[in-house]
Amino acid sequence: TPEFEAEVTLVAEQQTSMTPGTALTAPISVDTGLALAWREGRLTYDGVALVQVIADIDRYFPGTIELDDPALAELEVVGVLNLQNKAATLRALEVTFNVKAVQLSAQLTVIRRQQQ
Repeated sequence: TPEFEAEVTLVAEQQTSMTPGTALTAPISVDTGLALAWREGRLTYDGVALVQVIADIDRYFPGTIELDDPALAELEVVGVLNLQNKAATLRALEVTFNVKAVQLSAQLTVIRRQQQ
């Protein structure tokens, strides 16, 4: 059998990532308490694009959440979202980013900029 040679070696409190077609990133330090907060129904972000946060929330609740304005996608999210209740989670985004979550059907929620 061929020998496996690790491309990156991690120690406790480190992580790496990889996307299709790219190599593993260099190890970086990670706060495991924050990284594992999802087990307690919380998602923690420190400078993550709103589009990624929406994708994460979509995995926890039925239906789909979409942004109606591409400019919203890159807004930076810093904070903790409690995943106990979809309405409360969306309300936190509404207050933080001056947006409105509109339930268009049982399966589709659209996040729009608040009208001035």
